[in-house]
Amino acid sequence: YRDSDLKKTQDYAKRALEIAEKNNFQKGRADALSVFGIIFYRQGKYDSSLVYQEEALEIREKLKDQSGVALSYNWLAHLN
Repeated sequence: YRDSDLKKTQDYAKRALEIAEKNNFQKGRADALSVFGIIFYRQGKYDSSLVYQEEALEIREKLKDQSGVALSYNWLAHLN
């Protein structure tokens, strides 16, 4: 997630999200949403980052993805 590659990172995350949604792959959807949250964080858009990280957390909790939940809480901690 280097700052100079944020556009490329965003493009990859968008493709990942589209594929995950097309295939109803919720873990992939949560991961892609989290990446969008990280991108917004790096851009200083903290409100947008929070929205994406909270959505990723919600999905991860429903999936009982404990490592994903931990990652989401870690990013949410950066935002507070």
